[in-house]
Amino acid sequence: MTSLPPHQLLVLCIDDDVTGLIVRKALLEMSGFAVLIASDGPAGLAIAEEQPIDAVILDYEMPGMNGEEVARNLREQHCEAPILLFSGALEALPDSLRKVCNSFLAKCEGPTRLIAEVEKLTFRRRMSSGSNKSNGCPTWAPAKILLALPA
Repeated sequence: MTSLPPHQLLVLCIDDDVTGLIVRKALLEMSGFAVLIASDGPAGLAIAEEQPIDAVILDYEMPGMNGEEVARNLREQHCEAPILLFSGALEALPDSLRKVCNSFLAKCEGPTRLIAEVEKLTFRRRMSSGSNKSNGCPTWAPAKILLALPA
């Protein structure tokens, strides 16, 4: 189990694009988050089972197990951490994802928007003082889909 300072939140990034994972990890760490990465759904699920995850950034298009399958499995594991679906093609995503994901962000939105969304999703955790982290937030609610449309 990862040992973190009490104020540092743990984000799990799951994506088959290893370069993107490394870049996101560095970006999130520079913004004060601890970050674990997984290059596929099963690896991400195994990490979430063992670690006190505060938020998940999840790609949709992955071989073997897509983002919806991973999100559903996370919820079945009783992981209530907010899930940000971070995908290149938000307009093609099934509506059923709204039931398991808290927020949606297009990969083309850029690093500033990604950090802002993770900070928004983890706001409750940052505000709680000294509480023992469990595997997820007590409650969550689906958020709006954010699209970056060409001008």
